[in-house]
Amino acid sequence: SGLSKADIVIEHLAEGDITRFTAIYHSQEAERIGSVRSARLLDLEIPVLFDAFLVYSGASGEVERMIAESDFGDRTLSDDRKEPGFYRLDVPGRTYEHTLFTDSELLQQYAADRGWTTPPRYRGWQWSERPPRLAQRARTITIPYSAEYSDVTYEYDPALGAYRRSILGEPHIDDLTGEQLAADNVVVLYVNHVPTLIVEDALGNKSVQIQLWGEGRMELYRDGTVQEGTWLRPQREDPLLFVDAN
Repeated sequence: SGLSKADIVIEHLAEGDITRFTAIYHSQEAERIGSVRSARLLDLEIPVLFDAFLVYSGASGEVERMIAESDFGDRTLSDDRKEPGFYRLDVPGRTYEHTLFTDSELLQQYAADRGWTTPPRYRGWQWSERPPRLAQRARTITIPYSAEYSDVTYEYDPALGAYRRSILGEPHIDDLTGEQLAADNVVVLYVNHVPTLIVEDALGNKSVQIQLWGEGRMELYRDGTVQEGTWLRPQREDPLLFVDAN
């Protein structure tokens, strides 16, 4: 619920071949956001990129320790600590871990109470009005995370001017709006993934460190085209930059 209201949604691999979303809310309000799930190692990087505070349901012991000791450790909100700003929805057939939600009004009130009201340093990215004239056509994007759980496809809709999202071949619907999720820009980052010894669940699956620093290959999809280039993040405090050969 509420992903369609986020300015940016970062989908990343978690353990066990599933993916997680970290959503950045800045310019739109959502009356329901969730389900809110536990944080992962990549969530040690994303709040810094956007000068944001982190809202999550909890984390495994080692990840929780790293979040608490991070440079944004005093700007976090966790249901695991019994902090306000969350509620449970009793939905028939839905497992307990998928019942925790929040919303923009609750988060804004909590932020105001804590004094987290300084405007962010970064406002995301500003795209050119049109893609380059020689940009290659790209109407379909396929991201093969897992054929069993999370293969993703984006199909460009010229009338909408955006890429409609499907998962495992089915349209991905925002439960808040009842409409298929769509994105104006889809950026695919190729990032080093390193297995760790951090146990994330009762099945013994280990956490993955996604090393979103330094640089790597990048593909930017927009307006039915693709541009290839490089993503850059030399220092921790640097915003994520997308560059081409020029």
